[in-house]
Amino acid sequence: MTTEKIRPYSPDDIESVLDIWESASRVGHPFLSESFLTEGREKIRREYMPMATTWIFEEGGTSVGFISLIGEEVGALFVDPAVHRRGVGRALMDFAKRKRAALELGVFVSNTAGRAFYEECGFVTTSEYLDAETGHPILRMSYQSVGT
Repeated sequence: MTTEKIRPYSPDDIESVLDIWESASRVGHPFLSESFLTEGREKIRREYMPMATTWIFEEGGTSVGFISLIGEEVGALFVDPAVHRRGVGRALMDFAKRKRAALELGVFVSNTAGRAFYEECGFVTTSEYLDAETGHPILRMSYQSVGT
């Protein structure tokens, strides 16, 4: 995968971003309730997208993944399940690592595929806490580029 397919988010992307988030959340977070997913879509639209810097991964003119950064926080990294394991997530994470020398994120403990992915990307667990909204445990992970 190359970064030529990664471009800045535009407000016209909102529906595709929300669709990717929801479909990927259903795969990676099957324990989330329908009400959480419904409310999450609106919260992302109203609160998170306006405060984040987001990049879209396009394949054949179609958005298939995105990464959102809020400072050094990876607020979101989601890939359409139809293209999982094809390097989209890795390309987005590598892109973010070129933008920031240090990154942090939270991942649900039960999201074993997500945890493994972040570990492969060089993230290490720094703490664990209970998510107030879902009641599920989250691992706090961080990445520091070599030489910083």
